[in-house]
Amino acid sequence: MNNYYMHDGDKQKGPFTIDELKSQDVKPTTSVWHEGLSEWTTANKIDELQILFIKIPPPINMVQQNATGKRKLTIAFISLVSLILISLIIFYLNNESTKEAALKSAQIELEQKNKESEKAIKEVKDELERKNKFAATEKQNEQFLEAKQAFYRNEWKKHIILTGSKYMVSGFGGIKGLDLTISNGTTYKIDNIETSVVYLKENGGVFKTEKVIFTNIPAGVNVTLPAPESERGMSVKISILKITSSSFHFCYDRNFEQEMGNKGISTSPNGVSGNPKDPWLCN
Repeated sequence: MNNYYMHDGDKQKGPFTIDELKSQDVKPTTSVWHEGLSEWTTANKIDELQILFIKIPPPINMVQQNATGKRKLTIAFISLVSLILISLIIFYLNNESTKEAALKSAQIELEQKNKESEKAIKEVKDELERKNKFAATEKQNEQFLEAKQAFYRNEWKKHIILTGSKYMVSGFGGIKGLDLTISNGTTYKIDNIETSVVYLKENGGVFKTEKVIFTNIPAGVNVTLPAPESERGMSVKISILKITSSSFHFCYDRNFEQEMGNKGISTSPNGVSGNPKDPWLCN
């Protein structure tokens, strides 16, 4: 994974990882550079930075409706209290000697109840607003995570790379010293990668095919395994057959891939989604 430098129009900053760039207010037109580029370019021209510009709509605010219902309940409670107090006032008014004192006392009590009710309503409203903001943030984080995982599933060939080392070929055929290396350029652990090594004869025919399986590959790590030796063969062809990662729900199977542009379309009845927009999402 590349480390990036950025230029805000005044000074150069960096280097930053992609996760660190999220806090740097990078815009599509921000000038960036990483090792391997011949010159500065804008962030919107680099594939692995597109994740910084994914826009996620805010969740629908359902909490306000709950607040309205609780406010109506509180108002009904206030109305009931007021009715009881008014009844008490009428009762005391029947006694002329206590009419004025009772009325004043009832008015004071009613005002106090109103203040208490208003305070309770405000506390409920503030609590609902706080919970609403928290729920919105949680939903946005969840949607961002889903978008990030989908990005790695659809662009996996740019981030999960298989390479082979130099090897020795005997004079009459036979291959030794071949090592296979998997580079996990994602930010997720990969559970299993199944690779194939095809040993080719001098005339291009296949002598034999062997499988090399990698397991538990941490994020951002290269893992190397030796390939089986062959008593015949003049060259090899290596490829990835299957990949599974429960960390970002990734299930790739080359047996169920049909090339369509640069996107693989799954025709598998099991294991992968079959959705052309996200074909390697595990079922």
